Amino acid sequence: MSILAFADREEELASSGDISVQLFTCPRTNKWIIQSDKLVKLFYPLCKLIEEKSSAINENGVLNLVDVVFDIRSKRENSAIQNTIRMCIENITRVLTKNDEKDLLNFVLRHENLLLFLLFLRFFQGLSPVLRKTGDHVERESITEFYSFILKAVPISSIVFHATRVADLDYVSAESGLGQITEYLRSGAGKSNDAKFRVSKDPVSPLNPINYFLSFIVESMGLENAKGCLSSADASFWQISKTSLRTVILMSQVKIGLWIRNGMTATRQIRYLLDTLADTTYSRDLHLIQVSAIIDDPEKTLWNILGGWELSEWFLGKVGPDNTVYEQKFSFACEKLILFLYKLLVDRLHFNEQTNASIADSVRRAICYALCEEPRSYSNLKRLLPSYLSKFDDFDRILQECADFQAPVGLYDVGIYRLKPSVQENLDPMGQGGGDSTQSVFESLYASIAKCKSVDSKKVILSPKICFCDSPYVNARLGKLYRTKTFAKLIYKLLQVAIDKDDEEFLPHLLHLLHAALLDGKLVFGHNYLDKSFVTIPICNLLLSVAESHMSSHVASKADYLLDCFISSDGNVMDSLTDCFGEAHIEAFKHRKDSLSDTKRQKFTKLAQTRKAKIMKKFAKQREVFMQNHETDGDVTQNPVDTPQMSAPRNCVYCGEPESVEKPFGIPGVIRLASVFWELSLTDLELVTHAFSSYSTALETKKDEVYSKGYDQKFRHSADVASSCAHGVHILCQQRARHLNSFPNPCPLCHNLYEDVIPSFLHGHQFLKSLVLDGKPITSNPSDLTSVYCKERNQQLLGSVVRNEYFQKGGFLLDKYPKGIWSVFKKPRLNSRDAAGDIDVGVLRKVEGLIANTIAAHEISLRIEGEKEAQCFVEGIPSSLHQLIRSLIQCRVLLYETQRPTFEKLLAHVKSNELSKRALNGRSILNEIISSLFTTGESLRTLFRYGVTKLLAVTSKILCSEYYEFLLDTRVITANAVDCSAIKATAAYCEEMLGPLHMKFSSKSPLYYEKLFMTLEKCVLPLLRQLVMLQSIVRCEHEDYREGSPISRLGSSNAPSANERQACLSDSFCKVLRLPKLLEILSSSRNNKGLEFEYNILREFTSGLKSPKMTYEELTVDYPNVPRLLNLPDDFSLLLTDPMHVSPSDSICLHCRERVPPWLRPSHQSECSAMCLIFCPEENTVSTVIELGLNLFEIKLPGPYMTTHGEIRTPSLVEKARLNRLRYAHLNKLWINQELFGFATRTMFGERMSPLEAGAADEFEEDPLEDLSIWD
Repeated sequence: MSILAFADREEELASSGDISVQLFTCPRTNKWIIQSDKLVKLFYPLCKLIEEKSSAINENGVLNLVDVVFDIRSKRENSAIQNTIRMCIENITRVLTKNDEKDLLNFVLRHENLLLFLLFLRFFQGLSPVLRKTGDHVERESITEFYSFILKAVPISSIVFHATRVADLDYVSAESGLGQITEYLRSGAGKSNDAKFRVSKDPVSPLNPINYFLSFIVESMGLENAKGCLSSADASFWQISKTSLRTVILMSQVKIGLWIRNGMTATRQIRYLLDTLADTTYSRDLHLIQVSAIIDDPEKTLWNILGGWELSEWFLGKVGPDNTVYEQKFSFACEKLILFLYKLLVDRLHFNEQTNASIADSVRRAICYALCEEPRSYSNLKRLLPSYLSKFDDFDRILQECADFQAPVGLYDVGIYRLKPSVQENLDPMGQGGGDSTQSVFESLYASIAKCKSVDSKKVILSPKICFCDSPYVNARLGKLYRTKTFAKLIYKLLQVAIDKDDEEFLPHLLHLLHAALLDGKLVFGHNYLDKSFVTIPICNLLLSVAESHMSSHVASKADYLLDCFISSDGNVMDSLTDCFGEAHIEAFKHRKDSLSDTKRQKFTKLAQTRKAKIMKKFAKQREVFMQNHETDGDVTQNPVDTPQMSAPRNCVYCGEPESVEKPFGIPGVIRLASVFWELSLTDLELVTHAFSSYSTALETKKDEVYSKGYDQKFRHSADVASSCAHGVHILCQQRARHLNSFPNPCPLCHNLYEDVIPSFLHGHQFLKSLVLDGKPITSNPSDLTSVYCKERNQQLLGSVVRNEYFQKGGFLLDKYPKGIWSVFKKPRLNSRDAAGDIDVGVLRKVEGLIANTIAAHEISLRIEGEKEAQCFVEGIPSSLHQLIRSLIQCRVLLYETQRPTFEKLLAHVKSNELSKRALNGRSILNEIISSLFTTGESLRTLFRYGVTKLLAVTSKILCSEYYEFLLDTRVITANAVDCSAIKATAAYCEEMLGPLHMKFSSKSPLYYEKLFMTLEKCVLPLLRQLVMLQSIVRCEHEDYREGSPISRLGSSNAPSANERQACLSDSFCKVLRLPKLLEILSSSRNNKGLEFEYNILREFTSGLKSPKMTYEELTVDYPNVPRLLNLPDDFSLLLTDPMHVSPSDSICLHCRERVPPWLRPSHQSECSAMCLIFCPEENTVSTVIELGLNLFEIKLPGPYMTTHGEIRTPSLVEKARLNRLRYAHLNKLWINQELFGFATRTMFGERMSPLEAGAADEFEEDPLEDLSIWD
C-alpha cells in the first residue's frame, strides 16, 4: 500500500490492480483471511493512510474521509493516494462480499478486529454534511459532489451489510461489541447541543454507517438480549437514535421540496439512499428510532420526535401552521411525519430472526408494493428491489404466487406482471418501504378491491396491516408511544388543521394512522379496548365533523368507520358527541345509523328485482332477434324511406373540424411495393407439397440445419399495395403541415408516416346500387363480357359512391377540388417497377391495380392465423381497409369523370380483351374483375361468376399438365373429406374439357381425381375469400370505420353459420357470394342446365388447347398457402452455435436464407425483395430498409426471441430465450399487409407536432446558444 500511495517507479504498480482482483475474488481465499485474523492487515494501513493524508474534522469533531484531488491541477502524489484508498476499499468490499464464511459477524466482533472496523467506519460517520441554503436558487450546479458521495456511500453500505452476516451468533462477543459501539456513539453524541439543533439550519449528514452497524447487531441479538447494553440509568438510547432521526427528517424535508435551493445534488443523494440503499440506510435509521421508542420513555420520545421535526412550537400553540419552518409546505411535512410514525408502529420485521421464511416474506411484500400502482416487466421489477431480495433463490416462485403474467402482444411489447386482485386485499397503502406513500396507492387499492369484491369503492375500508414480531416484549412496548396523551393531542391538532383548511393532503394518512393505533391497542388488550386519552381529548367530535363534511367519499367513510369503533368501545364517546353537537343532531345521527341497518334487507330485495328486470329484458331482445332471423321472405315488408341516410362525417385530425363538401378531404396513404405475391414453384416438390398443406404448416427444417428453406426469388413477385390508418384529414391542412414536399408526414393521431393523401368523399346510404351489385349476365359470350365498353357505367357508379353536392350544375367537380388532389397516384417513386404506358389510362389502371393488390395482400395476411381462423376471416378484416378501398373506388370513378371526353376516346380504342388474355392466375383475375366493374355493364355478381369459373378452368389445365407427379405421389391435406360426387364430377370435367392435353383421363384412379379436386379448391379458395372481402366492403351499409364492425351484412342471411363452417370451405364462400359451388361448376361440363354461363366460360378457356405444352406465362399459379418468412428454431442458443454463424454481426435474410455480412446488407436488401427483412441473431433484431421521400433508411425492429418472462432477448440478458411464435407470426402479417411501414416509422422521429399556421413558427424562434450559458 505504501508503494502504491507514495512511489511511482516500481514495476508492481502496473499489475497491482490485476493482482488484487485475482487475490480477493476467491471465496475460499477470503474465508481464510477472515478465519486467520488477517483482516487487521487490510484495515490498519488503510486507516493510517486516510488519517494522515486524506481526512478532515467535520462539525462534530470526527475525522472524515475527504477527496484530495479536486481537478487536473492537483499534485500527482495526491492522485496516487486517492486511487490507493479507492483500491483498498474495493479490496475490503471483495473480501467481505465474496466470502464463504457464514458467520462473518462473529469474526468482525473480535476485539482486535472491531476496533479497527469502527475506526474505519468512523471516517464515513457523518460524511458530507449538507446545509440548507436560503435566498436565491442555485444558478450553476456540479455533480462532482454527488458522485464523490455515492462512490463512498455505496461500498461502505455494502461492507456494513455483508460484515453483519451471521448464522450462529456468538452472544458473548456480540454483547461485548455492542457495549463498545454504544459507548463510542454516546461519546460522540455529547458534542452537539440538542436543544438548539435544527435540521433546517444546521449541517446534517445523510450517512451514518456506525448506526447501521449497530442496528444489524441489535437485530441479530434480539432486542430483549440487547436492551441491557443499550440503555442505562444515566444515559438513554435517544443520544444514539437522534442521529438517525435527523437523517430521516433530512430525507423527508428534501422530498417535500424544503431544500429546493440546494439544487439537484441533495435530491439525488437522498433519492439514491431511499431507493437503492434503503435497506441499509433508511430502514436501519427507522429501526434505531423504534428501539428508542421501546426502551426509553414514550412521552419523552414523542416530544423528541416533534422537536426534531421542528413542530414543538406549533404543537404548544405558540405559532400557527404557516409560521413554522415549513410555511406553505406544512401539509406535506405533516404527511411525512404521519408516514414516519406509521412505519414506526407497523413495521417490526427487524425484530424477528432472519430466516429463509422471513426473507421470503420480505420478498413477497417488496414485490406486492412494487406492483401495487402499476404492472411492471421482470427486469424493471428486479431493478426496483434491493439486490439481496432480487437474488433470492425462490424469487420467481414468489412472483408467480403474487402476480399474474401478461404475455406480450405487439413487436415492441414486453411481458408484464400484474398484481393479483386477491393479493391487493392484504396490502397496506402506507406500508411501502422507503417511508414513502402517495395518494395514487390509496386510489389503486380502492379501485382494485372494489372490483374484486364487486362493491362500490366508497364502501371499501382499508385496514392497517401490523407486522407483529415474535417478541411479546416488543409488541407490548412499541405501541405505548401511541397510547400517550401527547399522541392523542397530536391527532386532535392535525385533524383540526385539516378541517380548518379543508385540506385532504394528509387526512387519509392521518385516519389510517389512528386506525392502526386503535387496532394495535385492541390486539394487545382486547377487542373492546380504547385508550382513555382518545376519549378525554375529543377526537370523536372531529371524526363526526369529517364524516358529515363534503370531503371525498373515501375520507368520510373512513372517519365514519373510526367513529363507530369509538362508540362501540366506550360509552362515554356518545356523551362527548352530545355535548359538542347537541341532542337534536346526535338523535339525527342515530336515526341515520338505524335507518341504514333497517333498510339493508330492502336494498337486497331491490337489487334482486333490478337484476331480474335486466335478465328479462335481455331475453326479450334475444327473442326479437330470433324472430327476425326466422321470418320468411314473404312476410318481410320493406317500408319506403323518404330520405336516405347519408354517411356520417369524420373529423380532421389536424384541425378537428368535421368533414364537409366545402373542403377537400382524404385519408393518409402510402403506396409501397410488396413482394408477397408468390407463385407456385414448378421444380421443388417440397415447396409444392407445402403449398397445398394447411395454413398453419411451416416449412420443415432439415436435421443438420438451423433454418428452413427459403423461397426462390424468381417466384416472388412484387406489386404496388396501398395502406392507410384511415384517419381523416383536410387536404389543405396536410399541405400546410408538410415542410418538405419530398418527405412524408406523420399522422398527428397515430404517428404513422404517409406520403400523401388519398381523396375521400361522403357517399349515400348504399355505397353501390343494387343494379350494379346484382343482375343477370348481359352477354353469354365470355369473350365479349370484358371487352365491351359501357359508357354509362361510370355514371351509374357515380350516383352512389359520391354525393351530388360535390358537383356543379354542369356535372363538373367543384372548383375547390383541383387536379392536384390526384397527385398520390401520379407521383414517381424510387425503384418503381410500373410498366410505362399512356399516362392517362395508366392512372386508371394503377388505381384498379391498387384496389386488387391491396385486397389480395390483406387476404393473404389473414391466412396466417390458420385454418380455423380463416373460416371466419371476415370478422378480422380491419375497418381501415373498408375506408381505404372505398376511397380508392371513389378516386377511380372521379378520375374518369374529371376527364370524361379524353378517357372515352382512349378507352373506346383500348382492347380490353388483352387484359382478359393476360389474366391467367388468381390475382390478375381479381384485377380483371375490378377493372371490368368500371368499364362494362355487367353486375358485380356476374363478374364474380366469370372470374371464379375462369380461374377454375385455367388452374385445372396447369395442374393436370405440370403437376402430374405431384397429384400421383403426394398427400394433400384438407379440412374435409371429398365425397364421391365431387370425384365423379372432376373425372367428367377432365374427360370433357381437358381432352386436348392427351392425359388419358379414363385410366386415372379415383385417388387422382380426389387430389385434383382438393388442389383445385385450394387454388380457387383465395379468390373466393378476396371476392367476399370486396363484397363486404361495397355491399354493407355505411358504418363509421372508427366505431363499427368490419361487416354488417353479406347479403341478408347468406353469411356462413357455425355449422356451415364445418362443411367445405369453398361451398360456404360460394353461398355468401351466391355463386354455384365448385362441384356444380365442374358438373356443368356434362349437364349444363341452369349453368350455361359457366359452361361457356369453361369451354372458352379450355378449347384453345392444342398441346400439353404451354408457355411460362400460362403456367403461373398463385401460391395457395401463406407466404412465410424463414422457419426459425425454438431455442435461441442454436442460432449462436450454428457452424455457419461465423461473426457476431452476421445476419440472415428471412426470405431467401442467404447469409448477409454487414457490408453487403444494403445491397442485398435492394436486390432480394421489396422491404426485405434481415435477422441478426447476436442482437436479436430484424432490420429493413424503408423509402422516405428520395432517401432510404434502415430501421431495426425487436427480434422474435424472448425470455420466459416475456422480455426481448438482448446481449445483456443471460436468461434462456425461446422463439415467440405469436410475435413472429405478427411480424409476418405486418410484412404481408404492408402495415410494417407504418409500424416501423411510428416512433422514428419522436414527438409529433401539429401543423403551424403561416407565421406561427416565428413565435418559437429562440437563440440557439441561449441554453449553453452553463458552459461559460
